[in-house]
Amino acid sequence: MLRGCIPPIPIIQAQELERVKKALQGRSISIIFDGTTRVCEAFAVVACYIDEESNIRRMLVAMSMIDDQLIGVTTAREIYKIIMVKLGI
Repeated sequence: MLRGCIPPIPIIQAQELERVKKALQGRSISIIFDGTTRVCEAFAVVACYIDEESNIRRMLVAMSMIDDQLIGVTTAREIYKIIMVKLGI
């Protein structure tokens, strides 16, 4: 959980995850991620896509605290968990 943030309400978190999955389903997407190399910092993942009206859309698909430094292996593992496991893309 992010420091100073209220924990998400589980039902709202589940509904939002389903909304994100539905919006990204069947689309070509680009993934942007950001974090720091410091231990125990936030890690954010954003999905970008072009909608039916040729508008660029961006969605925050995940934000979490990482217990390790964001170096190559850790970054790859976190992105895999979010994209493949959490979103099923």
